[in-house]
Amino acid sequence: MKRISDIELKIETEPMSFEKEKKLMKEIKSLKKQLNEAQSVAGIVEKIQALSREIDDKKKIAQTSHKNVQNHAKKSQEKHEALIEASQEIEDLKKEEEDAFKKFIDSKKIFNDINEKLKIMLTELNDLNERAQQNKIHVKETFEMRRKEALEQKKLSVEEKIKKGMKLTTEDLLAFQGMDKDV
Repeated sequence: MKRISDIELKIETEPMSFEKEKKLMKEIKSLKKQLNEAQSVAGIVEKIQALSREIDDKKKIAQTSHKNVQNHAKKSQEKHEALIEASQEIEDLKKEEEDAFKKFIDSKKIFNDINEKLKIMLTELNDLNERAQQNKIHVKETFEMRRKEALEQKKLSVEEKIKKGMKLTTEDLLAFQGMDKDV
């Protein structure tokens, strides 16, 4: 401790080169480290002494406790027997749990199988719905095409009647107007 103070005083009061000051600073650091280690060793020695006293006290308590343990041994035996009985009940419950778990696994497999079938059926249903939708569109387009063809035939018929000077019916006029709207 004194050596550290002397070096610190020397650094503060005497002019010196940077290298020398650096060397002295390293020495201070080393001395402080040694001092800390020495203080921690002294602390450990004190702790060892305190623990030794505590051990002696614990030995006395242990002797008293030993007597109590012997008194409780009989009670412990009774509890041990009860524990064995409870342990047997636990084993029985574990067997029941295993059976229930096996049933659960079996049910889960059945569920998964049904679920897979359902997925397949839903996929097929979606395919059928898509085909039905396409068929519906096709039917609509075919119907529209036939309607246009029928109107075209009516129009030709009406034009023929007009050329021949024949009388036009209301239906002929509507068909002729309908073609004009579509075109």
